[in-house]
Amino acid sequence: MPKSNEIMVKIKRTSARMIEANKGLRKAQLAYERISRLQYELPAELNELDWIRPIIDTAPYDALRGIVRALSNLDEQLNIHPATVYKVNEDDESRDAGLTANKWEKNLQWQMGGVAKRRKAFRSSIIKSAALYEEIVGQLIHLPTEFKARELSGSRERAALRFGDWAARMVDVKTVNVEYSDYMPERVLCAQIKTAQEVVDFHGDAARLVQVKINKDPDYAAVRLLELDYVDYENRAIWVIDEHDDVAKSRGIRLFGPEPWMTIAVGKDKGEPVPFLPWCAVAGGTDIDAAPEFQRQPVFFPVYQAEQWVNANIMGTLEMSRVTAEFAAPTHKITSPNPDDVEIEHGTAGGAIRLRPGELYEKVRKDGLDPGIMEFKDRLTNAMQRATVSDILVTGQPTVGAGPVSFAAYNLQVQVALAGIGNIIELGEGFYDQLYEKMLLISFYTGQDITGYGNVEKYTIDALNIDPSTIYLNTELKPDVPVDRVARVTAAVQMAQQLKYPAIKILEFLGENDPQGAMRLWEIEQMDNAFLQGLTTKLEAEGSGELAQLQQTVEQMSQMLEQQMQQAQQQPGQGTPENLAQGMPAVEGDIFNSATMTSPAQAGPSGNREAAGPEAAGLAEI
Repeated sequence: MPKSNEIMVKIKRTSARMIEANKGLRKAQLAYERISRLQYELPAELNELDWIRPIIDTAPYDALRGIVRALSNLDEQLNIHPATVYKVNEDDESRDAGLTANKWEKNLQWQMGGVAKRRKAFRSSIIKSAALYEEIVGQLIHLPTEFKARELSGSRERAALRFGDWAARMVDVKTVNVEYSDYMPERVLCAQIKTAQEVVDFHGDAARLVQVKINKDPDYAAVRLLELDYVDYENRAIWVIDEHDDVAKSRGIRLFGPEPWMTIAVGKDKGEPVPFLPWCAVAGGTDIDAAPEFQRQPVFFPVYQAEQWVNANIMGTLEMSRVTAEFAAPTHKITSPNPDDVEIEHGTAGGAIRLRPGELYEKVRKDGLDPGIMEFKDRLTNAMQRATVSDILVTGQPTVGAGPVSFAAYNLQVQVALAGIGNIIELGEGFYDQLYEKMLLISFYTGQDITGYGNVEKYTIDALNIDPSTIYLNTELKPDVPVDRVARVTAAVQMAQQLKYPAIKILEFLGENDPQGAMRLWEIEQMDNAFLQGLTTKLEAEGSGELAQLQQTVEQMSQMLEQQMQQAQQQPGQGTPENLAQGMPAVEGDIFNSATMTSPAQAGPSGNREAAGPEAAGLAEI
């Protein structure tokens, strides 16, 4: 096994080769950065003229801002293939596997939300790096693992963990040298300028040699050092170079390594280096050009190579400066023996000029903007807009045409503009893919679970359920642009009715993050509706049955009463009912007249005792 010093010498040689190979790329990247910052200096010949005032075209900045705004305002959408969670369900095609994958998605997106809360410019930095350099480089930090290596105060550690277990560090692409192969990123060298005190604060005891120099000379804390951080799949080494110290300049002050940046903490391979780098790095461009500065072709590549921005600035500066310099030029021409005696009155409407015989007045016409120069400048500006991004993403205004623009036509222009920045979208999605993938890898190799939360549920990804060889996921960036949602919904309805498309696929087409979860909620809602419908039907049935029974009873009573009345009309008389006359010989007749419902005395008063008895014959006293 090579000794530590031999490995360190090899690492330094590799680092020097990587820095030398990217010199041309660094020059181009610095130019892209100046354009994005609107930093421009006129040629020395123009700068020496007193009447020159620089005019800088903001079209590149507007284009970059439009791209960042369109792609970073909305959160990304994570999709995990069910095969990733097969260790949980043992079936990557089952419905439960899809539901588990959705839970993992919600968990990881919750973690990424905590990462974004730490730095408000997190998402916009990703898109800006992709647009400006066509390359994105950053580090995913697992805080529990990081805190084991570096001691922090308890309060600071608790404050850092309030946002979750993860953090991300976005780095300036110009400070990072990534060496790519046909397979993957092979090695990364990060070179940063830091003060001696910053080195001590970050590395702690590992920077004790730097701390010794600060103790000897407190002013050394402000000395700027070059920190070099090299990592590949076998070793990591960190050292600093002091330009003012010949010994430290030649050898450097070693802070870490060479040793694996992280080892496997659990399982049969415990102690072995983990099979991935601590960096997330993606790059676009082309691989068929040998020069690194031409391999990357970001949004400002044609603007820089064709010097469109430089020429537009010069043309605008010349014309605007000339108009400004001539602003105070005389506007009145007076021909007179004594021009000072000519009075120009400005107090009345239209003014007045009082001339004597023999005096002449002529108004000098000022030249405006030179149409030729301004047309040339406008053409340069339009060329920059065509080379960067469509103006519809910058201003939101549709392309000028005859008559009003329908929403369908406007939406088509937006989609065409987004297609023009498809490489930027692809880079951003690839970087997010690496971030999410490394979350699962770090969790597996450290043996620490990932716990997140949804709206009402708690989700946990067990480290033992992660298989690093079957992590299949992809991220989709959602542009913040107007979308014809009505047309999309109409198309979804047609897909369901005419094409018999599966409901889950239709929900994905509509942009639903959790189609399986949405289907599950729909099923629960249908069961609730069915239960309520059944309960309503039962109550209606019970209520209608009791009402029908009551109505039937009333009808029966009405029929019985009607029958009795009919019988009474058919058999009128004064006889006593049989049930009352039984056992009473010689007693006949009715107690009540069933026809008139009156007593016999009332029905026939001539038959009562007073009318037919002894009193009527005068025999009452006998």
